[in-house]
Amino acid sequence: LHNTDLPKMGTPHRTSTIGLLALLFSGGLVFAGIHTLSQMRTLNTVGNDYNNDAVAYSAEVGKLTMQMGYGGFIHHFKNYVLRGTPAYFKESNRNLEDIFSTLVKIEELAQRDEERTAIITIRSTFDEYQKKLFLAQKMEIVRESCREQV
Repeated sequence: LHNTDLPKMGTPHRTSTIGLLALLFSGGLVFAGIHTLSQMRTLNTVGNDYNNDAVAYSAEVGKLTMQMGYGGFIHHFKNYVLRGTPAYFKESNRNLEDIFSTLVKIEELAQRDEERTAIITIRSTFDEYQKKLFLAQKMEIVRESCREQV
């Protein structure tokens, strides 16, 4: 404030007005600071939640990779198709259940549309594998029946 802004006020009134304005300005700064700290805490919490979700997502994707790959579904499926051993059918079916369960968990953690699209594609692929597993089972039953007749 300039002396010309308050021409009719005496010095005590001018000092009181300046003090009141300074107090209001300081109060506004304190409020803004508290609000900013609150927002930073919220941002930190959201960031931590995102990080936790990202770690969980990565862990589930790693688990899915193991369930699908060699030593998992594809291994057991191949062995069932080649050998027709019931144990391989059982393991393939169990692997499929695990894969579908893991896909549900991954879907819950997915953040982006690209991830959701990939999940749909993977689920569709393993739906087809499941159909082929049951087709292979039917073929194995026919093969066993033929063996018995020979």
